[in-house]
Amino acid sequence: SVGTIDRFHFLLKSLFLIFSLLLNVLVSEPLVDLCLALLAVVVPLHSTMQFLPNCPACNDSYCIQGSTLNTHRPMLLCCGHTFCESCINKWKVKNKLKCPKCKQSTNFTRNRGSVKALPQDIYVSGLLALNQQTLFHREFHNPISYSREKAPVVQKNKTVFCFECHQVSADIECLQCDVAMCNQCFKKVHTNSVALKMHQSVPLGSEMTAINQEVDKCLVHKNRILEYYCQDDKVNICSRCVIIGKHKGHNIVAIEKNNEILLDSLKESLPTASIVINKMKSSLKGLCTLASKDKEHLVTVSKAIHEYFHFLHAKLQTREMQLIEEAVKTFEENKFQSENFKKQLTEDLKNLESDFNSAVEMLNNTEEIHGNILKVINTIKNAENIPCYLKLPENDKASFQFLPNGDIVKRIGSLGRIEMDEKHKHLISSLEEFPEAITKEDLESSKDITLSFQLFSYPKVFDKEPEPKPSCEKQALRRPHLLQRSISGQVEQVLVTHLRNPSDFMVQKCSNIQKLKTLMKQIENWCLAASGIKDNLLLDVNLDDFVFAQYSLDNNWYRARVKRVETVFDDTQKAYIKVVEVFYVDYGNSEILHMNKLLLPPVKFFKEPEYAIKCCLSSITSVSQDDVWSAEAIKVFATIVHSKILTMTVLKELHGVWYCNLCTPPNNHIRDDIPTFLQDALVFLGYAKYDTGETSLLLKDVTSRDYPSAEPRYVSETLEVMVTHAESPLHFYIQKMGIEYQYLAVSMEDMQTVYQADTKDLWVIYCPVKDLVCACQCPSDNMWYRAKVIDVPGEQMVNVCYVDYGNTEIVSYRNLRKLLDKFIMLPIQAKLCKLAYVEPLDSKEDWTMGTNWLVENFLLKECLIKVVAVHDSYTEVVLQHTESNLIVNEAIVELGYAKKSATAPDKIPLICHRSCESPSINGSLSPEPSIEKKNDNLSSTIPVQPPVDHKSPPITLSESQIEVTISVFHSLSEFYLHTVENHTKLTSLMESLEEYYNNSEAEPGVTGTIGGDYAIYYPVEGKPFSWYRARVNDILHSNLIQVFFVDFGNTEIVQVSSIRMLATNFMVNSSYAMKCHLSGYISAGDKKEWSQTACEFAIEELKDKRYYVVKKV
Repeated sequence: SVGTIDRFHFLLKSLFLIFSLLLNVLVSEPLVDLCLALLAVVVPLHSTMQFLPNCPACNDSYCIQGSTLNTHRPMLLCCGHTFCESCINKWKVKNKLKCPKCKQSTNFTRNRGSVKALPQDIYVSGLLALNQQTLFHREFHNPISYSREKAPVVQKNKTVFCFECHQVSADIECLQCDVAMCNQCFKKVHTNSVALKMHQSVPLGSEMTAINQEVDKCLVHKNRILEYYCQDDKVNICSRCVIIGKHKGHNIVAIEKNNEILLDSLKESLPTASIVINKMKSSLKGLCTLASKDKEHLVTVSKAIHEYFHFLHAKLQTREMQLIEEAVKTFEENKFQSENFKKQLTEDLKNLESDFNSAVEMLNNTEEIHGNILKVINTIKNAENIPCYLKLPENDKASFQFLPNGDIVKRIGSLGRIEMDEKHKHLISSLEEFPEAITKEDLESSKDITLSFQLFSYPKVFDKEPEPKPSCEKQALRRPHLLQRSISGQVEQVLVTHLRNPSDFMVQKCSNIQKLKTLMKQIENWCLAASGIKDNLLLDVNLDDFVFAQYSLDNNWYRARVKRVETVFDDTQKAYIKVVEVFYVDYGNSEILHMNKLLLPPVKFFKEPEYAIKCCLSSITSVSQDDVWSAEAIKVFATIVHSKILTMTVLKELHGVWYCNLCTPPNNHIRDDIPTFLQDALVFLGYAKYDTGETSLLLKDVTSRDYPSAEPRYVSETLEVMVTHAESPLHFYIQKMGIEYQYLAVSMEDMQTVYQADTKDLWVIYCPVKDLVCACQCPSDNMWYRAKVIDVPGEQMVNVCYVDYGNTEIVSYRNLRKLLDKFIMLPIQAKLCKLAYVEPLDSKEDWTMGTNWLVENFLLKECLIKVVAVHDSYTEVVLQHTESNLIVNEAIVELGYAKKSATAPDKIPLICHRSCESPSINGSLSPEPSIEKKNDNLSSTIPVQPPVDHKSPPITLSESQIEVTISVFHSLSEFYLHTVENHTKLTSLMESLEEYYNNSEAEPGVTGTIGGDYAIYYPVEGKPFSWYRARVNDILHSNLIQVFFVDFGNTEIVQVSSIRMLATNFMVNSSYAMKCHLSGYISAGDKKEWSQTACEFAIEELKDKRYYVVKKV
């Protein structure tokens, strides 16, 4: 059992520790290595059975609940394969994803195309939950021991993110806080506190964070090293105990001298211990090796079972557990057999050694009478019948394996089996059964042991001199190349470390960067210590020799391989010298160095594989006839990949070269951002062409990112607009004046600040596609505008439309940038219009003169329009110049640039545009109520003040009638009222708000939360009050928010600096504005919305009247 193995090795470990001091002094290196190997053989087997699945793409562990920044929940694709949520988010392109394993597509149609709509793998989630429960019970029933142990070493093969910001990788660790941070967060956290300033930081992964000081310290005088030994009290003490402690005046010796005395006392028992170790090492080492292999086989078999049942977990979970139990039982049987063999072997070894020692003693002392001589003679003569030879398996195949059935649906009850290979059973046989197992070395060893007892000397192994080291000057390190292997469909995050051209470049896996940093640090330390030692210098090298080379640019040492050796004439030394071209195996670049820049490396530094991977972009070739990449292509490729983490999908591996797709990952600050495939970028820029039959890796219509829909227009609607672009009287664009126009001006100013800053190529679009939203720099004024790609004609040019102005332009791709999320929130401002009631003079439709007249007189001028007809893509309008009241539709006909259509009226009436405030409706209102169109997303109304009381003739009201005043009128289906009886309460509330918040300063950190209630500062000239209660509806910009005045019913846009936290005493009263609609009536024509004419008529009818509402019973 596991317990027997642990007890056996505990005894062996104790024996080794007793002789550890003597081994350092008297024993040669081979025996030390042997003992160390014996101590590290067996580990608890139950840990190998707790196999938890990882994401096959990033190899990170799954978690049940994911955070916002790092989500690793197991999500199930429609094909049945499971990946973590983070990887799926990286691969998803416009609500679609191709499985990296089987290439089957998965559509994201629910929950707005979110990955969270995918089902979570219940089977994997159950394993994770069960593992957490098991760990909890294990920790609960096995309390943590507080004995001194080594601190856990930080894993160096996995990126550790900063504990504070969770965005960048950590590079230091605070010893007192016991957390990993980046340098910036460490300074931020530890700067504002005197106590925290005293905390000490060390590099992440440093030995100071992993290893505690193992020097014994004095228990009385803390932090004092034990240097002396008190012979009276028989304890180790420090120097202060000798001088001023309770051991003053005792017999004190140095701790080294006391150790020498102890070593002498162990000499009598050391020969016996030596023979025990030598006799046990062969068979015990073989058994331990088999146990280790069986454990590896068990892990392999368990993993195969898990992967097989993972795909069929719904029906096969019960059978899976049965097979796992059978596998464990088979393993336990093998282990039980091995333990019995060990136990019997150990017992026989002990008895045989005892009788053997007695026999040797009898031979050395023939005159002494021995009572057990017959037993000893019988045991020695029958020694060859004792099992002692371990017959190892002929190959390394697993002793048992998992065999899945073919037809699993019909044979679900007996699916799979665990089969034991009889050839792999290890047997312990006697020398009588295998006499050929006795070798000459065994016979010589027995003679040496006998002689050692006769001379009472140490065993032969202690007297062996260490072998001389080979000369480094004549031999260089020759090892086969350890290259990393790929799997088709494998997805890796990589960094490009060296570039020759797009068909020949070197990358490093991001998962190996931490390992490489640790390796480089070890190499640098070794080279600094070995650079002055003559034996480490190289006088001659050959091709493919591995060396340490000192890079000329930073003078650091790196692993390298010799590519070429030449003899050249050195003008400085006036002699021929040998130079070497070396290839840096972890980075991919080459360099020519002198021999004095090379060192002979130890073998251990080249056991790790070469971290530089040679890659080639698939599916494309150079456009040149000789298939040579141009300098411009290499420069652009280098610019795109420089210092960026890229996503690489391996397609195949051929002769050590990985053929792959390479793309830049989506920008985390841009929602639904699409990746940039290097192949597509090079083809678009004209530096490459696709192979025959190949197409773009990025589907041209796979961008779901678009501007919000503009508000619809309605017939008879009147608007204040500005003409922004005109191609003809039947094709021109307008912008609506108002809040959105102001917000656009703010956004434009912000865009200039953001995009004119030096961001290198952070937001450059190297492969624009049709319908892509972007920011575009206009070549004529160098201003940045919101735009959309409408065509890609080629030769690095793009046809874009400026969505807020309507004009189009062909620009270079260098003028495009990715549009940040904060600039996409505003709907498209340019609305395509057509003059109503006009048509061209003839069939040629020549609008040149009419267009020129329209542009010269009305472009960028304020105008009024009235909607005549609404179509899907454009709106027919009547256009009127605001300043001159000139109706453009009639004027263009009178000037002879157009003619009237058949539907045109004899006379087009002037457009009468009303101000935001309506005429007075009721004398009890002061000022007048606001009129706000229902369909305006961002209104420009001004909150009305609470009405003052006016004396009016007494009137008798029924119990169901309530006298009211109008606060805000949107339409007959939405208007807000105040009851007359609440006028005094509302006035009192407004006065209290004014008194409480007057002269208050902006509160830091208060930026507004959607749905939150705040006090809003909104002064209007001529109004007595400036502070209102309001609720935040939307956050339009970092400085602008949209709020709803709860006591009046209107909506406004205010600055963030105008809001204050609403005091608790102002939250007691409910809102005084009642939202109402006209009951029992709908608009004419079964329209959902009341027309502007109907609303204006209602306002006129309600003027100068008192009105009441009737409560419905």
